[in-house]
Amino acid sequence: MPTSAQLQISERIASSTQPVPNVDILASVDGTKPNAKNSAWYQQEPEWRLCADCYEGQKAVQERRQIYLPRDEAEQAMDYDRRVKTSQFFNGFRRTVAGLVGMVFRRNPQFDNDVNADLLQDAEDIDRQGTHFDVFSRRAFETGWVYGHVGILVDYPQVPDTLTKADERNLQVRPYWILVKPPQILSWRTETWYGRRFLTQLVIEMESHRPLGQFGEQRCVEWRVYRLVMNPDNSRTVMWEKWERQTNDRTKSDEIAMTGSGVVTNQDQIPFAVAYVGEYREVLFSKPPLVDLAYTNITHYRVLSDYRFSGHKACIPLLVFKNRDKSTGEGQVVIGPNDALDVGTDGDVKYVEHTGSALGQVRTDLQDLKWEMGALGLQMLAPEYRSQETAAAKQIDKSQQDSVLSAGARSREEAREVAGQVHAQLREVYAPEITLNYDYDDL
Repeated sequence: MPTSAQLQISERIASSTQPVPNVDILASVDGTKPNAKNSAWYQQEPEWRLCADCYEGQKAVQERRQIYLPRDEAEQAMDYDRRVKTSQFFNGFRRTVAGLVGMVFRRNPQFDNDVNADLLQDAEDIDRQGTHFDVFSRRAFETGWVYGHVGILVDYPQVPDTLTKADERNLQVRPYWILVKPPQILSWRTETWYGRRFLTQLVIEMESHRPLGQFGEQRCVEWRVYRLVMNPDNSRTVMWEKWERQTNDRTKSDEIAMTGSGVVTNQDQIPFAVAYVGEYREVLFSKPPLVDLAYTNITHYRVLSDYRFSGHKACIPLLVFKNRDKSTGEGQVVIGPNDALDVGTDGDVKYVEHTGSALGQVRTDLQDLKWEMGALGLQMLAPEYRSQETAAAKQIDKSQQDSVLSAGARSREEAREVAGQVHAQLREVYAPEITLNYDYDDL
């Protein structure tokens, strides 16, 4: 059951994000443009945002101050701004993700012995951005832990039809991988053909920066659309489209228009693989595995903010006057070794300071929250018992059959195998077998 703090944070996050549209609203969306999001995207977005902000850390959390560190009703704007700027976000979420991913990638993924030489060469720069296959795999696994799942798109450069295979080899034209985060996947559709479920439509939003003038650049957004079509002879064809936002010369307004289309060769399914690290609910729909940790991390951020701010106030004593003579100085007080103060009969001047008695309990709460964050992270190594047995009934077994961490690693391995098969088909070679590390017992 979620705690009251988690419910408050959840309500604020839900109120700040894009609401889940009802059926009527979705029906009114322009279905002819690829930037329309489906209902599953809206349902997952609040938890995506929470986990992504926790993973990014201090800057992202501070930018959404009204959500994660709300202003008290009687708090002055200046005091609130100071409290936000001096509040530190202890990033237990990112530390946990790094630790869990590090357990899997203590040893690099292993290819089988008879892997094709071209595929080994491609692995040195798997995304054509200089990223090694091992590094790409690690980043993908990290993304899965943050969002619940992660996608890999296997793309192939557009080349003129006049180029031969020899020309493509000389030009080093080859497939490459693109890491796709779940928020980029705006919509999708599936169909069942002959008892097998296929992904028949996929829309991915991509962002890039293009040169503008001699030194500037501009942000550009494009949408990739993939469709899988069943042909009359029961063969399957994959078609792609590229859409961009352009300025209409006649109306001078921005419009989303298709700028390219074609057929993906040598493929009978959309060249896209997905790994589910979190709880699988539906195709491209999952629950982030560390969302409870994210809620606890935000609660710790709030309590630590109160603790530090209250400690700051407690360290500053307040000067108090009793029966002070206000007949001179127009109420102003000068304090120093060469100045004196006049007080009336039975008057007094003294400092009053906060005892700080409640700060000890707050500090204890902070330690408890840190322990809870650590426990939530370690749960990823605890076995998922499928029968009605208590945790005390058995010792925690870090076996690859039951561990949530291992389950996520296996899903990641399966997705990588799918992407590897697509890559090999485009290369017209045999697909390799890849193995991840599942041995965590000696950690």
